[in-house]
Amino acid sequence: MILVIAEKPKAAKKIAEALGNYRTHKGGDSYYYQVGSVYVVPAVGHVYGLVPKTKSWTYPVFDVEWRPSYEKKGLEYTRSYIRNLEKLGKGAEEVIIATDYDNEGAVIGYNVARFALGISDPRKLKRMKFSTLTPGELRRAFKEAHPHNPFEVGMINAGLLRHYLDWFWGINMSRALMRSQAGFRVLSTGRVQGPTLKILVDREREIKKFDSKYFYRLLARLGKFTAEGPELEDVERALSAFLSLRSPARVASVEKRQSKVEQPSPFNLTDLQTEASRAYGYTPKRTLELAQKLYEDGLISYPRTSSQKLPKDLDLKAILRALSRKYPFAEGFIGRPYKEGKKTDPAHPAIYPTGQLPHGRPPQEEKLYDLVVRRFLASFSEPALRESTKVVLDISGQTFVIKGIRTVKPGFTSIYP
Repeated sequence: MILVIAEKPKAAKKIAEALGNYRTHKGGDSYYYQVGSVYVVPAVGHVYGLVPKTKSWTYPVFDVEWRPSYEKKGLEYTRSYIRNLEKLGKGAEEVIIATDYDNEGAVIGYNVARFALGISDPRKLKRMKFSTLTPGELRRAFKEAHPHNPFEVGMINAGLLRHYLDWFWGINMSRALMRSQAGFRVLSTGRVQGPTLKILVDREREIKKFDSKYFYRLLARLGKFTAEGPELEDVERALSAFLSLRSPARVASVEKRQSKVEQPSPFNLTDLQTEASRAYGYTPKRTLELAQKLYEDGLISYPRTSSQKLPKDLDLKAILRALSRKYPFAEGFIGRPYKEGKKTDPAHPAIYPTGQLPHGRPPQEEKLYDLVVRRFLASFSEPALRESTKVVLDISGQTFVIKGIRTVKPGFTSIYP
């Protein structure tokens, strides 16, 4: 019997569907799947967490242990997931970790293996590596499942270390804060929360120190154009300069310059969050939630990546042809190279559409999917050509400037405005 450990119920079902005709079993309040002698059993995120060995309000605390999450109020639902993993793990001849291929996924799979199955040596566990939840990639990842290599053991150790550091820093510093005040009030800080607050406080102090002053700028309207003149701090001088202006405006010089705007590379998570905020006003957290849903439903690749490069063996032709059903111009990019960025990630490639099209998705998911697709397709397109014009005018001895930009050749901007 082969036991496949998935990170979430939806991912478990996707894996089972990819492997063949499956049967659904219910264990307690949760489900798992059987495909012949293969059992795909989900966790539900972190089903084990760090807690202090003894309860107290003292600090510092460093004596901690991993305990099942169902022991914590509000997480009782995780009990049935652990029970299913424990029950099926007893008869497993082979265990494959099929959680997300990142540090957090590595910790989830490893904790299940050592606490629910009693396997503490990661080299005795196999690992599935995939970046999309599409049937073809999941079948390939299952077929190529391999014993944990040094990089994958490193991901486990890095993930565990982060959990310990977060816990030690957060608990001890929060308790120190609460003990430092008169009376009792809940205060919290953390490895990220504390430094972030410091940055915000410093910035706020900078803003409050800023000595703001009024200034006055002369503007001249010439037909449908507005020319900007000198900037003056003294209101009397500004009014005097304004009242001295007379027609006509004489052109002193005209300067034109063309510049090439390179097409973008495919998204990594930071770029996606930045662009979703710019285009749609989504918060980084909301963008990640939407991207995770699209990934779990097989529409895009794994979003938590820092890479701007696509896999060498990715079937771009098939993806472009599939996308052309919704984006007809996509087929014209078949056989063309894409623009890759400099950033890379050893665990996952850049974010790309799988070729599956969304049907009846909520509007926010549709928008984010469209953003990912257009960015992906724009990377196959051509640079845009822009022309900037600067006109310097003389009006009664005062210098005014009109600036404008026009697109000479749209290039990728016709796809990705």
